[in-house]
Amino acid sequence: TINVGLGSPCLGGSSSCQENLSGRAMGVDGDLNLTGAAILSDNLVLAVAGNVNKKELQDSYYSESMSLGASTSIAVGGNQAKVLGSGGKPNSAPGGSTSISGNYSENEASRTTYATIGSLSDYNSGALKLTSSTNSMIGADFEGSLTLDHRLFSEGGRENITSDFTNLGQNLNKNPLTPMGLSIILEKYTGRELSWKPGDVARFKEKGREFETSVPGANTIGKANTIDPNNPKDAHRLYLIGQPITADPDGYEPGFFNEDGAFVSPANAIPGMNSMSVFHDKFTEDTFLGAEGLLELSIIPAIPINYYGLIGKEMRNFYERPKTNNNSIGDKK
Repeated sequence: TINVGLGSPCLGGSSSCQENLSGRAMGVDGDLNLTGAAILSDNLVLAVAGNVNKKELQDSYYSESMSLGASTSIAVGGNQAKVLGSGGKPNSAPGGSTSISGNYSENEASRTTYATIGSLSDYNSGALKLTSSTNSMIGADFEGSLTLDHRLFSEGGRENITSDFTNLGQNLNKNPLTPMGLSIILEKYTGRELSWKPGDVARFKEKGREFETSVPGANTIGKANTIDPNNPKDAHRLYLIGQPITADPDGYEPGFFNEDGAFVSPANAIPGMNSMSVFHDKFTEDTFLGAEGLLELSIIPAIPINYYGLIGKEMRNFYERPKTNNNSIGDKK
């Protein structure tokens, strides 16, 4: 009986195993017992009179950890946080906060080492595996924290907190990096209100003054349908500037890529896309991005900028909505 297990020179197809067994014959009069080991060769003659017994080895791993932490800070006098919307006035109540945090982690894994008799070439090529991949049976990781504002413990502090929320909208409006701040910048820049609504119809614009002669709310997705005041052929059509393209008595048909054209017209039905085209038209008209090729590529960054501003517009509508006096609801006079 030959027992081959961990520590055997033939384990895992090692170089010593290859040297000892390659091109040779091995006879076993009794049983051949493999315990988490491998006999690998491409031309070994193996004769076993008894039984070939294979036994796998199981490796397992388990870990568990837990941690808790706490911290506190107190701010007084000149170190106090400022009251939002107060012109830099510090909070009158003692500031600071207390934080409590915790973490729990648990992991368990297992791996199997096979008992194998097989081809050395298959092992070298990766077709034959001697061990299984590690299986993670449990992988839990939880982390949480709680922060308590010290101002909650005094009447003045609670008033400060209320003031923070009351003036939150005003302060977000002032920051151009916030959606609300960007929405104000876009509306001031274009002179148009951000909107999720699609454009109504495409209209004629004056060549060279496309954005100036555009009509708010019109479909502006695509190349402009223009009338050139300097072209004698358009002299009798100048009255159509600002009018729907369907008003042309000559039966004007927009180009494939023009506003209301077959290619770009479906985009007008997507909420917010027409608003993007308003900003894009104005920006490319004012910058070098209006050049051929760059004009089309600049649509890519214009889309996220526009939708970031549209989200800010919705936030402004929320913060700036009229306050309702609950005491008057349902009153009858």
